[in-house]
Formats: sequence, C-alpha cells, structure tokens
Amino acid sequence: MKPFAGRSVLSLLALFWLAPALRAADAPPVVFQTDGRNLADAKERFRAGDAAVAKIVREITKEADKALAFKAVSVVDKPFTPPSGDKHDYMSLSPYWWPDPSKPDGKPYIRKDGEINPERAKYDLEPMEKTADAIGALGLEVTSADTLAGGDGRVALAQAVLELI
Repeated sequence: MKPFAGRSVLSLLALFWLAPALRAADAPPVVFQTDGRNLADAKERFRAGDAAVAKIVREITKEADKALAFKAVSVVDKPFTPPSGDKHDYMSLSPYWWPDPSKPDGKPYIRKDGEINPERAKYDLEPMEKTADAIGALGLEVTSADTLAGGDGRVALAQAVLELI
C-alpha cells in the first residue's frame, strides 16, 4: 500500500469531522477528493464477502495496526526554536541545500543536487508526514473496514492526533 505522505491534511480532517456530520443515514458519505458512492459501494461489497475488497481491507487494516503504535508529535516537539522565536512555527529545510563547508557558520547554504541533507530530519516535515500517514491509515481503516465503533482505539487515537495538531 502506498504511503499517505503528501496528501492534504485537510482531506483527512474532512474524512473525520465533516463526512459524518454532512450526510443523512441513507446517503453516501461525503468525502473530500473522491465520490462517497464508491466508498459506500466498497463497504457493501465487503459486507457481501467480495474477496478482492476483503484483501484491500486487510491491507488497510495492516496499515492501521502500524498506526496504532504511532506517537503523536507536535511542531513544538522539535529540539530547537525556529528563527521566528516561536516553537509553534512550522520549519522545514530544502532537501538539497547543505551548510557551506568553507564558511565557519556554514551560511549561506550551498546546493548539492541529488544529495538529501540528513539535517532535514530534525525539522517539521518528517513528523508532519508521519502524522498524516497515521491519520490517513486510521481514517481509511475506520471508514472502509466498517469498524466505526473504534473498539480497539483507532478512532480515539486518530482524534487525539488531530487534536494535538
């Protein structure tokens, strides 16, 4: 299964908060960036025992199981303060820019095409992508595998992560 990195966090928020609130009991779910009728159809096929859909749901559930181990992070968890002086500010580093080894402070950074600066992992992008992946996996599992009660903590964890961000 492809990771959710790069998908809009807004679509994930819509999945959790807007979809249940905006639909009637017999209407297809309202889902950002897709047709809710497709999701409703897949759920019916799953309930009817469709082997292809069941295989996909198992893959989705496997990703959600991994997400259950996710430790929610916040932009304030980074080990330094951005130049703005506010730890709440998102901060990222361009992947191909490195400190200039010929300068004592390394500035200005120099471009090294094709070489990703490992320093990039200290910033907010990677935790944000992991957060989006966890929310996406949990949300997709909850809506696709028909486990809306969230008895094993999937819904509660996804909501906690969303509240943190």
